Amino acid sequence: MPNGEQDPITALAARRKAFRAALREQPVVSVTGVVSRMGSARTWLDGEDPGALIFTLDPWRADDGPMERRPLRVTARAPLWSPLKRWFPPRPEEIVRFRARIATDDEGRAEGLLLWFYGRWLKTRKMVVARLVARHPVVVQDPLLGQLELDRERAAFSGRPLWDGSPIALHLRTDDGVAWDNGAISAHASAMTFWADRAGWLERLKTYAADQLLKIRNDGWADADAAPMTADEFKARMRLTGLEFMGNRQFNASFDDGDLFWGVVIVVGGDLNEGPAYVDMEG
Repeated sequence: MPNGEQDPITALAARRKAFRAALREQPVVSVTGVVSRMGSARTWLDGEDPGALIFTLDPWRADDGPMERRPLRVTARAPLWSPLKRWFPPRPEEIVRFRARIATDDEGRAEGLLLWFYGRWLKTRKMVVARLVARHPVVVQDPLLGQLELDRERAAFSGRPLWDGSPIALHLRTDDGVAWDNGAISAHASAMTFWADRAGWLERLKTYAADQLLKIRNDGWADADAAPMTADEFKARMRLTGLEFMGNRQFNASFDDGDLFWGVVIVVGGDLNEGPAYVDMEG
């Protein structure tokens, strides 16, 4: 191994140690969440915290923030878990509240360090609903859009309605990711407005994308001896594959590029009041 380089295991241990140090510097927040179906376990963390308690929350929220769908891995010294200074590991699907420090590692995973404990089996409405959602799918039947099922990770109701005879991905964003709330209702209203003039919106989105990307296509992606592509030819290559609506009348539309840029996804975003406002290429 070259001088100065660490082996992967040593490097990982160093990153974990640095992350735990950064975690201990985070502000203290109040956390409420549902213990995962795996429950909790006792463990030893690299010899530093003998008898530690470890469990995962899914879902959870910090203070009055939004409902988080990514898991939160929580650790605590065993005596801190209970005011009685005894082992009281939380059970699967138990609703708990505690004070903790939270940080996100370099791979996007959330971890929490429990400081002191508030209560168990809390009956907060949002968490009770969230626990029910975790057990059972939440499905809405729409006469135009078809079946929409809650995708908790995306915090949206998702479906596959037909667009010109072919299914597309549709997502209606929610406020908190646990139910058909005000955000989903507003996003649904935006989708209905869009659908009422679907041909007009499709033309506006394609025209905007062509205005922004046609010169890039002709200058850098076409064969040297090929004739410049026209705007109509550019738009004919684009095929709608997905729509996402938010509660503030904003939307994102995704298009297969028809090999215009060798297989990227063209995303056009905007709102129902002003129309398309930006374009991006992904993948």
